[in-house]
Amino acid sequence: MITFLVPTYNERENIYLFINTIKKLNLDYKYNILFVDDNSIDGTKNKLLSAKEEFDNIDYIIRFKKKRDLTQSLVLGIDLIKDKYTIILDCDLQHEVIKINELVETIIKEKFDIVIGSRFIKNSQNINMSNKRILESRIAIAICYLLGIKKIKDPLSGFFIIETELLKNIKKKINTRGFKILFTILFLYKNKISTKEIPIKFDKRIYGKTKLNFRVKLLFLEQVLKLLIKKLLFN
Repeated sequence: MITFLVPTYNERENIYLFINTIKKLNLDYKYNILFVDDNSIDGTKNKLLSAKEEFDNIDYIIRFKKKRDLTQSLVLGIDLIKDKYTIILDCDLQHEVIKINELVETIIKEKFDIVIGSRFIKNSQNINMSNKRILESRIAIAICYLLGIKKIKDPLSGFFIIETELLKNIKKKINTRGFKILFTILFLYKNKISTKEIPIKFDKRIYGKTKLNFRVKLLFLEQVLKLLIKKLLFN
């Protein structure tokens, strides 16, 4: 019923930690985990192969491209998803995974199209990021607002559940790059889908290195520019 769509790059230590963390949630629904690896060089692929052989509900694919990209890795995995709902989240467990049950219950029982784990709504105070990074996030969210994403407090969240059919319907239109696929999804649907946010905590990663660097920030600006051009051309 649910597929976890999880992008990875150099997450060797986190693969089994992620799998076991999800397993301990004791979800009431059947689920699969699909990892999309951006051609890691640290042994992540060996861990993925081992996990696939050990668990019936684990699978993975490798994205063989010179330029690494989280959004396009996720796009690559969309066609392989057969479950009704897709949960997108990172492998590093920075998101408050215990809220997965709440996300699932909300989208099923309240019949929303997307339910977002939000870092920036009431009670979401425990954000373990530097003041600089929080400021950068708030500036980026303000840019999203200017592009028409006005009802969502955290359109840059990397943790959300969505009806899989909604992803499949716009897959070919997701031509942006970077870490912020939710922003593109919300933009493409132009407030025509129902959304809800629930507060989450955001913590530091335990293993591996953050992928947030200058290149990622440039890709966000590229994403904004592409979407702005679309807005000007088609509105």
